[in-house]
Amino acid sequence: MVRKKGKFKLFSYIVDDFLIFYKSLNRNEKIISFSILESEDFFPLITILNNFVKQRFLNYYSIQISTTKRNKKLFFLNFEDKTKDRILKSFNLILQKLNPLKYKLQFLEKDKLEATFLNIVFKNFSSNIKGSKVSESLLLKDEETSRYIDIYDINLGNIVEKTMFFLNFINLLTKLNCTSYLIINFKRLIDDNIRFSISLIDSRKNLNSLIKIEKEMKDFFNFNLITRKKIEFYNVFHLLWRSGSNDYSYEFKDYNDFFLGSNNSSNFESLNKFNIQFEHNLTDKQIRFKRLNYNLLFINQHILFYTAQNLDYKVIISLLKKYYSKYFLYFLILNEFEYSKLLEINGLTMLDNVKLLSLKDFSHFNFKVFKNNHLLKNTQIDSDILSGVIRM
Repeated sequence: MVRKKGKFKLFSYIVDDFLIFYKSLNRNEKIISFSILESEDFFPLITILNNFVKQRFLNYYSIQISTTKRNKKLFFLNFEDKTKDRILKSFNLILQKLNPLKYKLQFLEKDKLEATFLNIVFKNFSSNIKGSKVSESLLLKDEETSRYIDIYDINLGNIVEKTMFFLNFINLLTKLNCTSYLIINFKRLIDDNIRFSISLIDSRKNLNSLIKIEKEMKDFFNFNLITRKKIEFYNVFHLLWRSGSNDYSYEFKDYNDFFLGSNNSSNFESLNKFNIQFEHNLTDKQIRFKRLNYNLLFINQHILFYTAQNLDYKVIISLLKKYYSKYFLYFLILNEFEYSKLLEINGLTMLDNVKLLSLKDFSHFNFKVFKNNHLLKNTQIDSDILSGVIRM
């Protein structure tokens, strides 16, 4: 394959720990590299990676969602440079930036990295693979295995229920017993805006098992959502590199509801959704944080932020005992009735180093307070009030 004056061979890569490297075969001497990380959530990863694309540390990245592993999202990071050292420097920078999120993501390495990279096209194939076009499908074949592949463009322009699109789309594919992959590709424009496109890759063992996906999608969404593309063997590179070949592309800033969801209160009533949005906001505002557990964030080295759906007295008391003299404590209870019970804890609202929040309060919250380094107040009056709270 020839790509931007670089010529590459399909299986000419090498695997080096967390990275796969391709080196061009001509005088251009360009190096293309891939890393893969696994996560259950879109955010805050999309925000972070978009910034790295804008800053040219990443050439592009793609998200892969499989019908067989619906809860896992694979992020394929693509690097391009003339030297391996510069690629390693960019990768390590991203690794460092994502370190606070390591509890919720995993970088694949070595054999698992290679297998995941190849599986979309070459699962169970040898390197002696041949391709041919059969009835508009791409037939891949070696001595023992054969597979038919189709690529579909996805047009998001008429989608109304944006926040539910990916769930509905994958659910429908699952009901149709499709072995399919959704590929969402993110690239930078000349003006530094991020655009994305979406393709559907459908794989099957038998030509006769072709399901009329286009018709099923049209019946469900009430318009022509997907269009089958003409496919040739050189498209294998696009598939393997998750580089995106969709005729439809969209500016991320205009379509981020597909990934974020709406910002109204009802969407935050799930603790998981709230955590995703909260971390996205912190990242977007360049506020340092570390996730200590599912309910607790350590923010800017001086704030402990506790979030829960319902009130747990024991946890509140435990955090007050351990950390009141060391950090500012924020308690956010998402359920309104449970939050009212938090307010009833005698003396809690009088503590200077404690802030109580409801979901409604948080919707108007000023994130600038996280950047302020206020001094803790540990007066005798505070100590007496705290003792009263803890004895409850």
